[in-house]
Amino acid sequence: MPLDLHPDAIRALVSGDIGAPASILGRHEHGDNVSIRTFRPWAERIEVVDNQSGRRAPMRRLAR
Repeated sequence: MPLDLHPDAIRALVSGDIGAPASILGRHEHGDNVSIRTFRPWAERIEVVDNQSGRRAPMRRLAR
């Protein structure tokens, strides 16, 4: 899955017209890398928590 999303996919997500939100949101592997996407437009901050270690990392906002 590419890191950039097509504008039509974003529109479908925002309008609630996407049939499979997990195809965009959540954890996605890209070779040796992982991205985690969430849609929480009113959140001031979001953290990702590693279930094994309990380590927390802040997510970075990519768009408003």
